[in-house]
Amino acid sequence: MLEHILDILAQFGAGGGNPENLAVRFLLAAFFWAVLAMASISQWHKGKNKKDLYVSYAAIFGLARELIMFCLEDLALRQVFPLAITHLYYPPIDHALTQASYVAIGYAFLYYFHGDLKSTTFYRNIGFVSVVLLFGIVFPTWQNFLSANPQLKFGAYPGDIWLHVYMALLTGFPLLVFARLYLRLKARIAVPLLIGFSFFFLDDFLQIFCLAEAELHKAIYAPIRHNLHIWAIPCFILVYWKDQLGRVVKAKIQAERERAKSEAIIAALSDGLSIIDSNYQITYQNPSHLQLVGVKRGEYCYQVMDKQDEVCADCPASQTFMDGEIRTVEKTLAHREMTMEVTTSPMKDREGKVTEVVEIIRDITARKLLEKQFGEAQRIEAVGRLTGGVAHDFNNLLTAMFMNCDILQLDQSLPESAKGNINEIYALAHRAASLTNQLLVYSRKQIIQSKPLDLNQVVGGIENMLRRVIGENIDFSIRLGEGIGPIFADNGQLEQVIMNLIVNARDALEVSSGKISISTHTVTMPGKEPGQVPYKVVRLTVRDNGCGMPPDIQSKIFDPFYTTKEVGKGTGLGLSTVYGIVSKLDGEIEVESRPDEGTAFHISFKQLENQAVAEEEQMSSAHGADMSTGTGTILLAEDEEIIRKMLYNQLTKSGYTVLLAKNGLEALEIGAKKDIAIDLLLSDIVMPKLSGIELAEKLRQSRPDLKVLFMTGYTEDILNDHGTLDPDINLINKPFTPDKLLQEIVNIRQHSSCARSG
Repeated sequence: MLEHILDILAQFGAGGGNPENLAVRFLLAAFFWAVLAMASISQWHKGKNKKDLYVSYAAIFGLARELIMFCLEDLALRQVFPLAITHLYYPPIDHALTQASYVAIGYAFLYYFHGDLKSTTFYRNIGFVSVVLLFGIVFPTWQNFLSANPQLKFGAYPGDIWLHVYMALLTGFPLLVFARLYLRLKARIAVPLLIGFSFFFLDDFLQIFCLAEAELHKAIYAPIRHNLHIWAIPCFILVYWKDQLGRVVKAKIQAERERAKSEAIIAALSDGLSIIDSNYQITYQNPSHLQLVGVKRGEYCYQVMDKQDEVCADCPASQTFMDGEIRTVEKTLAHREMTMEVTTSPMKDREGKVTEVVEIIRDITARKLLEKQFGEAQRIEAVGRLTGGVAHDFNNLLTAMFMNCDILQLDQSLPESAKGNINEIYALAHRAASLTNQLLVYSRKQIIQSKPLDLNQVVGGIENMLRRVIGENIDFSIRLGEGIGPIFADNGQLEQVIMNLIVNARDALEVSSGKISISTHTVTMPGKEPGQVPYKVVRLTVRDNGCGMPPDIQSKIFDPFYTTKEVGKGTGLGLSTVYGIVSKLDGEIEVESRPDEGTAFHISFKQLENQAVAEEEQMSSAHGADMSTGTGTILLAEDEEIIRKMLYNQLTKSGYTVLLAKNGLEALEIGAKKDIAIDLLLSDIVMPKLSGIELAEKLRQSRPDLKVLFMTGYTEDILNDHGTLDPDINLINKPFTPDKLLQEIVNIRQHSSCARSG
């Protein structure tokens, strides 16, 4: 039975002595080494992994060994050249290439599976150095031995047994390492790896045994040894291919994960991303792109996005296709009121040709709106700076104009025609003051003096001025509701709102048939949220029967600088000022208008409780008192000469004794005289040498009960720079009319509470 098995082994590459057995013995092993070499070299080019490199080294050494051995033995058997030449070169080359192959494949798998890189590197270095040294020693000594003993085989060479011992050690070391790892980590070390190194080890171990025993044992073990060497190589191929297959599967799984992650990232982008081919068809788009533009995959971008039949002249994708450069442009979609920032980037092939374009779109509508608003804010700020710079001088001039008009109106010697001209000047001065006030409102430089007010009294207080502004040819009526409660607002700003609405209504009328009406009434509003109690609002309505407005104009009338009037006839600040004031006072404004049917503005303010304004109403009762005569002494401090003279004439004409001072120091000297009784200090705030606030503080040190009324033509930011805006001071803003000034003086003298007036 044993002899039969040996015979089979001998026929399958183990025997020697004829070309057929040599072909099986060497070429089968060469085929296995070649397969391993091709696989390892291919993997090395893909990943540059050191394991693949050394596996390829081992396969090349093994392949070379098998082919060289086959050629030498086959040529000798066929008597192509003498057998002595084969014996001369065969053994040293055989042992050198076999050792190199063992070292390379041992290092390759030790490097991959074993964590101790120092011992692995030491194994590689010692192994390759020893291959070179042993070949350098064996080759000359074998030639000398063969020349002395021409009939002997290599097995009779004394160093042969030690070479096989050394090769057994080269395969035994990794075998022990892998066996130890397998016992600890079975899943990590493949069984074919252990089998392969075991076959190599047994190959050399049996050769050692054969060299030490008789010829019979050589004949028995030689077929086994040869087969072990041949079938060790497929074991390494199995291990290697299993590893490569694992790499491929792992790489594929990793690629799938990366692809899924990339798709998730792209899908999560708020920016729209699409890929456009050379025909301008969309071949890919993320959900944001579909949501933003509505284009679907496969459609032509220019047809859907720009509603055109051909590529747009300014298409950024077209330019990127031409020059391969990144482009960023702003576009407005033809079918939506949306501004997009479009960025196109090229996708190139290996030759550098642009094959597709990646297009990223971003909705910048909100950003453009902010930029526009920022530009408006800058323009308003510039206007505010300009207005604030000239407001003081301009308001002083307007104050003088009001007082002169008032004096001329009381002159009985003037003809009626002259009084009409005076009324026109008076109305124009109010319009000039209104324009300045509008600009100050938008630049946030106007001084706000909110307090409880009776809206009916505010309207009634400016009725005469409104009639002057409107003119006699327009039917003007006022209907004030009864039982109107108080609101919390600024008197001057409310007057500004009413004046702007009246001017706007007047400009929309046909003079021959124009009608304007003002009405006030109380409205009960439901709670803004479920469960809230109803509340009352005081509503002011200004209605005209003018040209009216279509819906597209109504949506823009509150925009700053927007006007439908001819150039030079409108500033575009009237209604925007109204909207700004109403919003700042926590009110609401509604517009009701139709073309050719007129316009109505409804302005609502929340009504206050009556108890909160009892004292204020008591003060306002003085408004109806006779202010044409007055008593007492007023210390007037004003650095502008024209205003100082006009105020002196007005106050003395009204019965007051007036002490004049052209600056704060001069007024302080007058006030320091204890023999002079002073009932009221009327002072400008900003004056050279000594401000009005400092003047009042110093005078109150000796006159603690002194009542003070401040005047100013400056804006709020300038007053803040002086630190003078105390909420408890009494302040009247320039420009003011004589009636308003006298009214404030009466209020302050009759009541101890403080007030501010616009």
